[in-house]
Amino acid sequence: MRGLLLLASLFCTVHAWASCTYSPRMQISDSVLSPGQVQVAQNAAVGATVAPFYAGIANTAGLVWVGSCRADGSVGNLSISGQTSQGSAVAGLSNVYSTNIQGIGYRVRIMGGNQITLPSTVIIAYNADVAVYLSWSYVQFELVKTSSIVGNGPLTVGEYARIQAAGNPSQLYFRILLAGGSILTPTCSVDASSQNLTVPLGSVYRNAFHGVGSVTAARNFSIRLNCNALPAGQGNTVMMTMDATADPSGQPGTLRLATAGPGPIAGGVGIQVRNALGNPVVFGQAVDVGPSQPAGYTVPFTARYIQTGGTVSAGQANGLATVTLTYK
Repeated sequence: MRGLLLLASLFCTVHAWASCTYSPRMQISDSVLSPGQVQVAQNAAVGATVAPFYAGIANTAGLVWVGSCRADGSVGNLSISGQTSQGSAVAGLSNVYSTNIQGIGYRVRIMGGNQITLPSTVIIAYNADVAVYLSWSYVQFELVKTSSIVGNGPLTVGEYARIQAAGNPSQLYFRILLAGGSILTPTCSVDASSQNLTVPLGSVYRNAFHGVGSVTAARNFSIRLNCNALPAGQGNTVMMTMDATADPSGQPGTLRLATAGPGPIAGGVGIQVRNALGNPVVFGQAVDVGPSQPAGYTVPFTARYIQTGGTVSAGQANGLATVTLTYK
């Protein structure tokens, strides 16, 4: 009588007389992953898993049919092979293979009761009439940091691994495919000297203003960025965004004065911030600083008081802006 064999362990070597066969009906649908944009932290250690992703495996109650064996008097082994399809092995990292992005590798695990990490071969020998199943339920696809310098860009799409009859690619069970995804590596940070930066504008007399739009002398300041090197052809562009509460007058690039302070707040004025070209900053708009480079950047600005109302009143005149770095 024919039965069902569910392997309790991955390697079952039983000396027996049997013949095991593959059927095209054992091929199931591919497992497809779409990682999206993956950000790699600068302080991530080499060998660290940057992000794991998961895809289901077509199965019946967690079981995948891998062969049929018959007790027909001959020695038979059923060997199932899991192989990676992209890149080459990364030295020093177990079961990690390179991708097209420098510093990023991948590892593939088939999860379930018969878990394996690719590449791996399951060898089954049996001496009875059985349908052989493996307990596989989902794919775990890990992106791994493989060097201190990590590139940027889209990952190659297509096949990354396959499960097949050993030595016979035409006898396929399923493939693991990547349908998209990209790597983004933040490479710059604001230098300590530019963090919590105070720009002193000094004390100004009310008679320094002569009507809406009149301004005081500008004070220079800059924001220093420290950046890392990137592989050739896999760099990114550093973007800087300045955010602040805009003055309700609508004067371009003008901060509304902070309403909290030890004394009365000045009225009819705001703080205008301009870029190196002398143009008012547009709050909330990302500006291209340049490609990431080891030398980093010093981004210059100026700040000054500007009259925003018909009457200027005395008091504290402070403002607050924040700077955020993004990449493309």
